[in-house]
Amino acid sequence: MDRHENNALIAMTLESFDEVPRFCLPGGFTVRTYRSGDERHWLDLQKKADHYNEFDNSTFEMQFGEGIDELSERQLYIEKNGQIIGTATAWSDNKYWEAQSGRIRWVAVLPEYQGMGIGRALISSVLERFALLGETRSYLWTRTVRLPAIKLYLRFGFKPGIRSKEEEEIWARLIKDNNLQSNYSSRSFFEAGK
Repeated sequence: MDRHENNALIAMTLESFDEVPRFCLPGGFTVRTYRSGDERHWLDLQKKADHYNEFDNSTFEMQFGEGIDELSERQLYIEKNGQIIGTATAWSDNKYWEAQSGRIRWVAVLPEYQGMGIGRALISSVLERFALLGETRSYLWTRTVRLPAIKLYLRFGFKPGIRSKEEEEIWARLIKDNNLQSNYSSRSFFEAGK
């Protein structure tokens, strides 16, 4: 995989919440929604957990400014003993599909809590939130360098979102080079996206 493909932006789609696995948080952890002032917690989490993007004090406003009134229903935080250790946003977004689509955005778990099932429970909570808010399917964008995240999304039933020949080639190579398990036919996805 060349350098560009190694960090390519890719989409993943989940067409139904009907058969999505459910995961609970480990004991001692709780989930809550956004509260005023959480901007600083969100920024701190992203800076510590995301080594592929740069963040500054304007990032939160740039990402959520137009929908800030919806965050109390859509942005989730995981806490343990009052410390915020994870976040994800269940964004309403009809840009990938026409209607009733939820977009998973900005998933982050502090590095020292990764590998404990927090990410699984967080994605579970986001998908449950989508269903409560009336969304019927979901999608997300990620990068090919984020293999643990890609494997997690595949486990939830997300499939490669392929809408071009280039995306088809990137996914084919990603799956082959990393021995990923995905029950998709690249041709059928590509043809369906035309």
